[in-house]
Amino acid sequence: MSRFVLSGFADEIEADFITQLKGLKSLNIGYIEIRGVNGRNITDHSLEEIKVIKKQLQDFDIKVSAIGSPIGKIDMKADYDQHYELFKHTIAIASSLETRYIRLFSFFMEEEAVSANEAT
Repeated sequence: MSRFVLSGFADEIEADFITQLKGLKSLNIGYIEIRGVNGRNITDHSLEEIKVIKKQLQDFDIKVSAIGSPIGKIDMKADYDQHYELFKHTIAIASSLETRYIRLFSFFMEEEAVSANEAT
């Protein structure tokens, strides 16, 4: 028999994290792709705040399937140094929340560059 994990974003239920967890629990969903927590992206939280978030997840017996990060949601020509630091922070968050998965984006390209590439 196949086994799969049902997971989803809960920040569309409500910005308040406890309300999200209550909503998931009421639907018997035991995993979250954690993205928005109390009105901020999960990657905007400090590692100290992540400890509190982890405790709240444990209190509701909800596990993290993936981190819903904004990594890659920048222009291809952007300065990557700050973004790379965010990426390293996101890895630390994923480790703390015991997930191996981080949702990423494929970077933005200028429209002219996209059009030129399509022509060739």
